[in-house]
This record gives sequence, C-alpha cells and structure tokens, in this order.
Amino acid sequence: MKKVLFSILLCLFITTINNVEAQVTAGSTNPPKHFSILEVDASTIKGGLRFPQLLKSERDTITVTGNPGAPGLSIYNKTDSVIEYWNGTRWVRSEAIEPWQVAGSSNKASLNTQNIYQMGNVGIGANNPTNRLHVSAPSNPLRLEGLVSGVSLDSLLVADASGVIRRRSVFGLRQDIVTPPSPVTQVFPGMIKFDVTTRTLMYYDGTQWVTIAANEYGGQNEGVVKINSYGNNTQPPFSFQDQKDLGVYQFVNYPVGSFSLAANTTSYWPENIPNPAVSDIIRTQGGNTTFIENPIIGQVHLWRIIGTFTNKSSGTGGTITIRLKSANAASTFDTQQYINCQTQATSATFTCNFITIADELSIPAPTGTAGANGYTIQVTSDVKLDLTINSITRVSQYKD
Repeated sequence: MKKVLFSILLCLFITTINNVEAQVTAGSTNPPKHFSILEVDASTIKGGLRFPQLLKSERDTITVTGNPGAPGLSIYNKTDSVIEYWNGTRWVRSEAIEPWQVAGSSNKASLNTQNIYQMGNVGIGANNPTNRLHVSAPSNPLRLEGLVSGVSLDSLLVADASGVIRRRSVFGLRQDIVTPPSPVTQVFPGMIKFDVTTRTLMYYDGTQWVTIAANEYGGQNEGVVKINSYGNNTQPPFSFQDQKDLGVYQFVNYPVGSFSLAANTTSYWPENIPNPAVSDIIRTQGGNTTFIENPIIGQVHLWRIIGTFTNKSSGTGGTITIRLKSANAASTFDTQQYINCQTQATSATFTCNFITIADELSIPAPTGTAGANGYTIQVTSDVKLDLTINSITRVSQYKD
C-alpha cells in the first residue's frame, strides 16, 4: 500500500513540475530578483555558470540552422577557448572583437595610450577602403596640425587624380618643369613650363604658351647676354707699359669664330630673337669688333664692362678710360667712363656701365639704316699697367 501511495505522489509531483511557472535561484536560498527567471548566486557557494563544453566539430553537429528556437543557444568552444552563441545565422563569439594590436606584438590593444597597428585597410568615412588609410568626405577630408618647416632636400606630397597621396622630390618636380614629358599629352590652362632656349617661365592660356614676365616691368624683349671670352678661354689683353702707348685707344676685339658666351644660367636672349647667333651681339667692321643692341627701336640697354688691371707700379696714380663709340659715321654718339687707379694699388678689378638707346643709327639694317653697326669699345690708360677685359654684358631692358 505504501509503495502504491508513493508512486501516486511521485507522478503528481512530476506532473506539477512540468507545468510550473516560477523564478529560480541556484547556489543559495536567497529569492531571485524580480527580473530574473534563473539567478545564479555565488554569495554562499563560490562558483560560476559552466556552459556545455564542445569541440568545434561537436558544435557543428547541432541542428540549429533554420530552427527558429535556436537563437540564443550558448556553448563553450573548447577548440578556440571562447564562449559562443547562435544568433540565428552563425555562431558568434562573445569576446570583444579588437582588431588593433599593441605595436611590436600580437597582444590586443586595451588602452588609448598604446601604440597600435593592424594589417588591413582603414576607412574613415569610407566603407570600402582601397588604401591603408582611406579618408572620404564631401570636402576637405584631411587636416594636419603641428607641421614644422621643412628643408630644401625634403620631398613634396602631391595628390593624383584619384586623391591618392604620393611623394615627389623637389628635384623631380623641377625636372618636369624644365623638361616636360614628351609628348605632353595633357596641356591645360595654367600649366607652367620652363623654356630652356629662352630661359623663361611660360604658362598655357588655353590656346598658346605665354611668357611669364620676370617682374612687373618684364616682357618678351628683355634679356641679358654676357660675353666671357674667346678662343681657349682668352680674355682681351692690353699692355700700356710702353710710354708711346699711354693715352692711345686700343679696340676691344673678340674673334667671331671662337666667341664664348656665359652659360644659360647667366645669359638669356630676348624672345624676339628666336634663334640667337653671334651676329646678334657682335659684328666686325674695319677689322674691329662692334657690339650690337637688341633690334627694338627705343629700347634701353645697359652695357656692363668688368676688367682688371695689373703690374702697375706702387706710388704711381693715373686713369683708365673706357670708351663706347658709335660705329656709324653718321652718328656723333661717343661717351667715356673713367677709372681712377689708386696710387698704392698695383692691381684691382673695376666695373663701368654705359647706357644706350637703340635707334636707326645704331641698329643694323633692316631695322636700322644701312650704315648702322652698333658700337665699338676702346680702352686706354695714362699710367703704365696691363689691362684685361673680363666680361662685357648687355642688359636689354623691357620695351612695351
């Protein structure tokens, strides 16, 4: 009888359990919080909640795909040592995903003061970054503060047509200006180049290349041409050591066949002379060299003559005279500059300047008259010495 009664009570108890709706506390007799269905309390018994321990291969045998009741199912993945839950589509790790690692290690970054890195592309404002750092914004996407001045050997940062930042050396940039890629396939208004023939900067105005004036008074007919020497680096020499030579003018001559101009970094021809020749600066008349102006009527020219005297006796003073005279018999132009030789000086370098204005009597035909042929330069001294002309420079000033 007792066995029958016990069986009846056990069945009633099991039936009651199957239909119970209650909140449960495990680990203590404390009642659960009102918001908890199951509460694990470790205040009395120290421990935790242990999820089912499954290898990844065992986890994958669970039928969860397509099962609407499976989302939320949790396990402990023994293969990867991590808690996972099924979100209805895939198993998701419950650990925080940290793609950044501490510099020089594979440790996950955890502080905002650490030096960090990652190996993929990073997008800011771009959800599909194509470069290591891809910044996208409607305007002005990048700002850098704290930059300091660079040095002459630094490189420049340039952006290509797609916005990719690249490094460019200053020398390389200069090379592209001086020697543009040939052929230039994309000429656009505002493009700048350096013309190595005329030694001038030019810009493209949408139709043609236009010279950029060197200054606000600059223009296409200005230029500087410097005569250095002739022959094997020979500079015109003169000797006034003989008494009979004192006070007698001698011509400054440069043989045309071995004429030498200064390098392009010092000299540049006016653009109105597209194909410069020796005859555009010197010619010959009566066996002597004549010096020619740029053939622009009314253009002002500065002639700078630099020379050196040597072998003058100390204690003797005197004067060197430099003369610029029209080679045209019809012209009365004749001017002199005087260089005082100090008594105690035995040698020195001097500079003198002349100004001329080109006209029909000085510019050779066809711009000028038939008898025009520039100017001769002559030198003399009233004290015994030797003299050398180091250079003669013609500066053609802008004429509008």
